[in-house]
Amino acid sequence: MSLSNKPLVQLRVEDDRSGKWRSVIFSEDTVLFCLHRALQHAFRPSAQDGTIERMDHAFSFGGAKLGKTKSLALSAAPLGEAFLGGEEALQCVAGGTAYTITATKRGSGNIKNWVPRCIDGSADAELDAANSKLLVRRFGRNHTNNKQKKDPPSVYAPAHAGRDWFNRVYMNAMRRPIDSLDENRLLN
Repeated sequence: MSLSNKPLVQLRVEDDRSGKWRSVIFSEDTVLFCLHRALQHAFRPSAQDGTIERMDHAFSFGGAKLGKTKSLALSAAPLGEAFLGGEEALQCVAGGTAYTITATKRGSGNIKNWVPRCIDGSADAELDAANSKLLVRRFGRNHTNNKQKKDPPSVYAPAHAGRDWFNRVYMNAMRRPIDSLDENRLLN
């Protein structure tokens, strides 16, 4: 397994009030604060980064509130296998909206370029808008680096490929489910 190939989890996130939902793929070692940021981009693609980072949010699991959202990973206790295995749901309240988060599938893939990604959603989902933001945002444990945008991944392209061609390639790659995309094949 290469350094960028890591365990992934596909999450189904549902807005408890409206019933809107998204299917989002994350690295299993994503910390809760980064999960919160990515979910806000998935549900509110027009929201500004500063607004999302200042937004009050809280996670609970098994009826207990989880603290330390900047250091607690999805794969760590008390979440771990109980959450990642799909046995129990994670609850999140952010900006007055309650979300239920369930793990639906696990696999492995390239976490450097294509994760997190929003692969599906309810009829109103703006997947391309959400994925355009997720593609160039950082979601690592070093929160000072997360403020810097990253470059989109390099891809093999025809000689006269225009901006539209690249956008289609990126958005198609961002919508693929776990294990259906050989991410490394697309990279230079």
